[in-house]
Amino acid sequence: DHKRVNMMKTLFLGMLIVALCSASERPKQRLIGTCSGHCGCKSEGTCFCDVFCKEKGDCCSDYDSLCADSCARRCGLDPEPLGSACSCKGPCGSNCCSDFGAQCGDSCIGRCTYGAIDGATCSCTKSCADDGNCCSDKGDVCGQS
Repeated sequence: DHKRVNMMKTLFLGMLIVALCSASERPKQRLIGTCSGHCGCKSEGTCFCDVFCKEKGDCCSDYDSLCADSCARRCGLDPEPLGSACSCKGPCGSNCCSDFGAQCGDSCIGRCTYGAIDGATCSCTKSCADDGNCCSDKGDVCGQS
């Protein structure tokens, strides 16, 4: 059962990585910085603008106004981050974040199973090749069909 041993080793390593990442604390320090241009990652200062900052308590003071309802670096992700009132995973219908089209519209990530979206620069539909407007990553993300 060599396969079973390898599978158990892989599972153990995965659990170890998750435990180490979860256990790592972000340094507790005075939070300085802005989320302007940094939604989805760390600011240039000491505060964060990612989906974990609410949970960790280290969001920049402007996180809620600039990033909480933004799809920056969240296209196609599930589950939605805590505290977000809108979705960045299609089909989101009337619950899409206001920048869904602008942030997620040029990629098929999270868009393979539904039609065009408002503000999108390309399409991920089955007929996009005939229409001549497929996103450049359609084949890699959704397959060739």
